Amino acid sequence: LYSNLLTHTIPSQLGKLSLMSSRFALLVNSLTGSIPSQLGELIHMQTIFQIGYNSLSGTIPSQLGRMTKSNGYFMLTSNQLTGAIPSQFGELTGMTTRLEFDTNSLTGT
Repeated sequence: LYSNLLTHTIPSQLGKLSLMSSRFALLVNSLTGSIPSQLGELIHMQTIFQIGYNSLSGTIPSQLGRMTKSNGYFMLTSNQLTGAIPSQFGELTGMTTRLEFDTNSLTGT
């Protein structure tokens, strides 16, 4: 659903797509609200998880760190996210390509 005119919030029910493994892309839309913690149930996601270039706000759910099979492209770029990157992202030890959080209002070291 890349680059459409999607608005409103990301439905938490998308977390029920737990067997999805190859591409979850909601980038370049006009989505608002917070990132549902239920997206952390996409534990088989391996290649692409992109929800950048929207107007998402709030903190990054620590549950997204459960995507430990992820080895490709994880992007939350260009939103209005705040707070720190959860320590659970340290569990993404197989990440080999890109992990992007830029152009937000994140804090911490």
